[in-house]
Amino acid sequence: MSYQLPSPGSVAPCVCSLHGSALIIFCERCRELLCEDCLSSDAHRNHGFVRSRDACKEQIDEVTKQAQKLTIKYAKTGDVIARVSKTKKDHEEKFDKATTTVNKLYEELRKLIKKNQEQALLLIQGLKESRGKELDRLAQEVDKTNQRATDIGKAVAQLRHNLEGNSVSTLLEIKALQSSIEAVDDFYRMLEEKTDADTTRLSALVNSVEKILQENQKLLPRPWEFAENLTFDEKTADNNLSTSSDKTQVRYFNKLPSKGAESFANILAAQCFTNGRHYWEVEVKGAESWTVGVVEEGWQQKGNRHALGEDCLSWALQLDDGRLLALHNDDAINLKGSEFERLGIFLDYDKGQLQFYNVVIGQPLHIFYKKFKNSIQPAFSIGHENGTISQLVLCHLVPQRQHLQTNLNNDSETLV
Repeated sequence: MSYQLPSPGSVAPCVCSLHGSALIIFCERCRELLCEDCLSSDAHRNHGFVRSRDACKEQIDEVTKQAQKLTIKYAKTGDVIARVSKTKKDHEEKFDKATTTVNKLYEELRKLIKKNQEQALLLIQGLKESRGKELDRLAQEVDKTNQRATDIGKAVAQLRHNLEGNSVSTLLEIKALQSSIEAVDDFYRMLEEKTDADTTRLSALVNSVEKILQENQKLLPRPWEFAENLTFDEKTADNNLSTSSDKTQVRYFNKLPSKGAESFANILAAQCFTNGRHYWEVEVKGAESWTVGVVEEGWQQKGNRHALGEDCLSWALQLDDGRLLALHNDDAINLKGSEFERLGIFLDYDKGQLQFYNVVIGQPLHIFYKKFKNSIQPAFSIGHENGTISQLVLCHLVPQRQHLQTNLNNDSETLV
């Protein structure tokens, strides 16, 4: 995440964007510069107006106060950086402890579930790598944002030197600076949450192994034995969706929807399956409304852009307005549950089964039965939410080297 300060060349010209006329006065209610045509319109009837120079002085004082508050927050980021380092060390210790616990549990099951143990340890390593990368990225973001805060302070200080110049241009620069201040301020507010060590998924794994011990071989095999790392196919994304550079995160940017726009935006995974058993997890806590499932070959080529679960070629779970639904062919089944952090999806192509799990508590949510005939592709949707940026994250479950080796083995089996 990065923030770009406004440069003088990037400031809008001193003319009205609606009418092309010179900007002459400032509307106190709308906080906007106006031209003569704007003044004669009903949009600003009975509003208060001040000269641009007076508004400029007032907003310089306002943005100076904002910058001073930002300076105080900037001074505190040293403690945050230290906390990031401590959190990373703590998370490594907890993952190492979890590894030891899992090893002890598997000693009693080794003859029956040796392969299962190997997959559990790989899952821990994958989660450990993922969390480590998140903390490394956070440290880099803190450093970049601190620099942005410094640059904002310098830019605000320069404003007073420009007071005797073009006040309209200065007001436009102030407005751009305020947007930058708000963006940096938002980043500082979210630091507390991002530095907390999240071991919920790790604890869930340990608890799952303990349950295997209690229930023994009746519970085998577990879905995560077939864990895979998925990525999003950005070529299939709807307009309001944007993917991260590693194609594991997708965000819904709250653009103004056009008339008749869909309430959910869709994207598919880059992977598709024609046989075997496959398992993947999706972090859904970043979106209040989401749909996760699979589609059969031909779904996207139909051209009518059905929402997931509305037709015979898609199967999905949806959380919308606090309701959890299983969807297929425009049929909806109400399910229990409304709060989720991670969703697990297990596809047994050959048996024609698609099962969903709340992985944090190890709870099966729903299972679809269908004899598949064509390739199956994971599919995802994010619902439109006013005033927010929502996201889904494909979870890193398999260490990179192991993932590459698994792909090579799958390719070899296909050739044979």
